[in-house]
Amino acid sequence: MRIEILEDTKIDALNRRQIRLKVTDITSTVARADLHKELCKKLALNPEATIITRIDQLYGKREALAIAHVYNSKEELLKIEPKHILKRAGLLNDKDNKADSNGQQ
Repeated sequence: MRIEILEDTKIDALNRRQIRLKVTDITSTVARADLHKELCKKLALNPEATIITRIDQLYGKREALAIAHVYNSKEELLKIEPKHILKRAGLLNDKDNKADSNGQQ
């Protein structure tokens, strides 16, 4: 897997970096965990404060486009990112999600 940074933007209002990237040299669907690990290693990012929010596999090609958000701390990540993104990344379990849903009704 090869990662190419397309855009690295600082979003001051949310106190985060948004990184758009292109993943090439892949043989199958990109695993979110593998991409997270490779991106953190390549850019020397804190894995706890980095989350892959989107992966778009390009039809008929061996490449994908992705978006990652990088925060200063895990606490900021948990505070700002939507619950469904946190759940997909394994940072929020079903029990936490159901407790929040019942409290909002």
